[in-house]
Amino acid sequence: MLLRLLNTEVFQWKEYLTDKRITMAKIKLRQFKSSSGMPDRQRRTLAALGFKKMNQVVEVENTAQIQGMYNKLKHLLIIEK
Repeated sequence: MLLRLLNTEVFQWKEYLTDKRITMAKIKLRQFKSSSGMPDRQRRTLAALGFKKMNQVVEVENTAQIQGMYNKLKHLLIIEK
């Protein structure tokens, strides 16, 4: 009886977490300048953001980590509306 009660509580908790998920604000970034000639660390940061080629637009969640990446690459990226 106790095990069945515990399983239903766990199931309800998992269901609550999936239904009430908070979505972060998203921002669109565009790479307007080539990464050739840039240090390898900046190229890897571009790849981590999801960029594969120039003038590509990537939509990412606006977190502190993404803002830090943008600050390191703001000479290569612009924020679109």
